[in-house]
Amino acid sequence: RFVNDADGPALLFSATHGLGFPSGDPEQRARQGALVCQEWEGPYSKCPVGREQSFAADDVADDAELGGLVSFMFACFGGGTPQFDDFAARTPGTREQLAPEDFGAALPKRLLGHPRGGALAVIAHVDRAWSYSFHWPSVGAQTAVYESALLRLLDGKPVGFALEYFNERYAELASDLSVMLEDIRYGKVADDLQLAGAWTANNDARAFAIFGDPAVRMAVAS
Repeated sequence: RFVNDADGPALLFSATHGLGFPSGDPEQRARQGALVCQEWEGPYSKCPVGREQSFAADDVADDAELGGLVSFMFACFGGGTPQFDDFAARTPGTREQLAPEDFGAALPKRLLGHPRGGALAVIAHVDRAWSYSFHWPSVGAQTAVYESALLRLLDGKPVGFALEYFNERYAELASDLSVMLEDIRYGKVADDLQLAGAWTANNDARAFAIFGDPAVRMAVAS
C-alpha cells in the first residue's frame, strides 16, 4: 500500500485489474475501478475479489502524505465509467448500460482531494482497459508509448506533455481505422479479426485521461 507510506513515491505506476460492478450496484460508485492487488488468487480460483484484496478510495488513509504524487493507473474503470459500453456490440443497434449515468472513479477523486493535500495528477482509463495499448496479437509487446511517457514525467516535463504520446497513438490508430473503413466502403472484403482489433484498439486508446492539472510537473532530483 505505497500510497499510505510516509515516504511514498513521487511517481506510482500500477498495472492491475480494476473492479467492475453491475449497473446500479450499491457499491458501484464507491468501488468501481478499485485496484485489484496481488493478494487475489486470480480468476481460476473462482473466488471474488474481497476488500482486503483490492485498493479503493476508502483505503487511502486520512494521514496519507500525497503531496507531489503523480499516479498512473492502468486498470479498467480506473478513471471513470461511461453510462453505456463503448465495446460490446453483441446486438446491432444496442449498447449495454454500464451505469445509471456517467461518473468519475472514487479513487482518483480521493487522491486529488485528500484533506492533507492532494496528489498532483492521476492518469487513468475510462471504461474498460485493453491489452492493445501495450501488446498486439501479431506483433507482441509494444511498450514504447508507456516508456516514453514515463521518461518525460521523470525528466520533469508537464503531465499533459508526457501524455501526448498517448494522444499521438490514438490519432494514428484512428487514421488507420478510417482508411480501413473507407476501403471496405468501396468494396474491399473485410478481415473481421483485423477490423475488430483495430476498432477495439482505437476505442481503447482514446480513453486515457488526466485528472488534475495537466500543467503540473514532478519534483525530480537532478
